[in-house]
Amino acid sequence: MGLKRTAMVFGGALAIYLAFFGGHYVSGDNAERIAWAKALIDCHCNNIAPYLARNLPGGQSTAGVVYTKYGIGESILHVPLIVLARWIARISGISLEGPLNMLLYTFNGALGVALLDLILVRQGVRWRMAALGAIVIGVSSVWFAYSKVEYGEAIVATLVLAMYLLADDHPWLAGLLGGYAVAVRMDAIIWVVLTGLIVPRNWKKSWLAIALGTAPGLLLMAASNYARSGSPLTSGYEHGFTNSLFVGLYGLLFSAGKSLFLFSPLMILYPAAARKLWREPAHRRFVTWTIALLAAGLLLYARWWDWSGDDAWGPRFMVVATMACLAVVAASDYLDSRWFAALAIVGMLVELPGVLIGPHQSLMLVHLRHPLKIDADTHERSPITFSDMEFDPRYSQVTASWNLLLFKLSDGRLEASSSYLAAFEPRIHPADLAIDILWLHPRPHRETVGPAPVAAPAH
Repeated sequence: MGLKRTAMVFGGALAIYLAFFGGHYVSGDNAERIAWAKALIDCHCNNIAPYLARNLPGGQSTAGVVYTKYGIGESILHVPLIVLARWIARISGISLEGPLNMLLYTFNGALGVALLDLILVRQGVRWRMAALGAIVIGVSSVWFAYSKVEYGEAIVATLVLAMYLLADDHPWLAGLLGGYAVAVRMDAIIWVVLTGLIVPRNWKKSWLAIALGTAPGLLLMAASNYARSGSPLTSGYEHGFTNSLFVGLYGLLFSAGKSLFLFSPLMILYPAAARKLWREPAHRRFVTWTIALLAAGLLLYARWWDWSGDDAWGPRFMVVATMACLAVVAASDYLDSRWFAALAIVGMLVELPGVLIGPHQSLMLVHLRHPLKIDADTHERSPITFSDMEFDPRYSQVTASWNLLLFKLSDGRLEASSSYLAAFEPRIHPADLAIDILWLHPRPHRETVGPAPVAAPAH
């Protein structure tokens, strides 16, 4: 019964996410990950330059790019999907590379919801309410948009949730998943260490198995780093922790454009829910784990030079902690309250324009068209900046995405009432926008799906 119920939750979440499926690449960063996957297939090497001949989304230049600075774990997950897409292209003449590879994130989103359901049942929530709570979180939080964008944070979140469930009974497997999370993103080692230290009921019995289980993933990460940078401890990412702690904390918690409470309104209930569950000894380890993830994420990424994680929908660096904290909310008696229902509805309204018009659409328009805002007092014009989108409500992703959606649905009649839309010159036309759902985009196969194999580089 348990496996069948979990499969039903997975299937329900998957059906919802497939209804909003975009079927195309979104992130410029992912162009490098896909290129690495193709290099691994064709030349068993790390040289991605031949696969970046065309510009990245948003007009980013690829000149001089030889190695990607991102983790190898995500690229490896794309390898079988690229192989399958090439086989389909050969026999049918249709390229489905984008849709097939983006399905990875749709399935990951549904799997994350199913794992949430299992966590809630473990915390004593009745199975029907657990299933409802997990699915509601999946469509009323930042997780909804991450079912259709290709970011490693969502994959890491799923791996960490699975690690939580396996840490006691299957510590080796928990460690193996944790190690792979580190191969996807090096910073995932924080979530893996915290999970391994806090979650097991018998830490002395489990810690060694978890630690040894992480070894393959850690070795994979170290080897891929050495092949690219000459050091097992760095991937070549040169940016550091230069942001003001207080600016980052304010941005992650309360800003108009990146607040985790804005993009996942159910998080508003987390402090009270955590306090309620803490009163019950059986839940304390669970609550402690989520507090540790949230505190570590806030303190770490508030200082990161790009604390907001742009380009992204909401604060992507906080996705792991957000999903864990929302599990606490759903495990409390708030799940059956009007507060939960009201905030879930608000969350759905926040997510709706992002998943309909595209989570990155408002950001990409700013990048590509360079709109100018007009100061209401001086009437001077100046570019819209990242700071504007992070802190100014007029240019927040949420308000901008709603403006774009209403502009599209009204066939342009609502343009004059939007400071965001009025900033563009030339003006945006409704035909420039599309509803980003059920886009499979099959197209005739061309040889640009992947160049001929190239010689392996020296490293």
